[in-house]
Amino acid sequence: MSAIPARHGVFLPPFHPMNENSAACIERDLELMGYLDQLARVIHRGGGAAHQMHIAETRAQAMKNVKYGFDPYLDYLNNNQPRFIVPPGKDAAEWFVESKYGVIGTPDDAITLIQRLYDKQGQFGAVLQQVHDWVDFKQTKRSYEVYQRYVMPHFSGANGPRAESFDWCSENRALLTEKRVSAARAMFDKHEAEQRAKDEMARPVRGKEAW
Repeated sequence: MSAIPARHGVFLPPFHPMNENSAACIERDLELMGYLDQLARVIHRGGGAAHQMHIAETRAQAMKNVKYGFDPYLDYLNNNQPRFIVPPGKDAAEWFVESKYGVIGTPDDAITLIQRLYDKQGQFGAVLQQVHDWVDFKQTKRSYEVYQRYVMPHFSGANGPRAESFDWCSENRALLTEKRVSAARAMFDKHEAEQRAKDEMARPVRGKEAW
């Protein structure tokens, strides 16, 4: 283990830079990391940050999915040492999310968690997902797929130009609509003028046919 949470912050064993930790531990310990300056240790930010998460299309669906195995997961972790003590009467999954230990929700929730760490710490390298059995295998794969489709492109910027184009069109909807209507009206007027010109050229100028 390269770094472990301690009562006063993050404990860094000699010659082992901090490169992995849970989202909750990183966020909590970042508030107490001033003492690291006194230890003259250098925090290496090129590793990764491990997150516990399950995401779905909606928060309600994600919460429904984790009923499969989330409670046994916490029971297992608390078996030999109390780690996650859910207050009496609280739903374990909801308490877990409220305590910011991880994400059970949507891609937007995952983005918010990762962005919060970026804002606090800066670049920390790869984002790692802790493998767990909160949900069945089908929903586990679906969570990874949703993460790949929506969360990763957000941070890679792959959808940036598309989002900017969409937002620009939304902001200029009235102007674009006016231009489309004006262009269509101009083409109708042009067509009608061309048809009148053709009719006038085809009409005889003398005789009863002219009438």
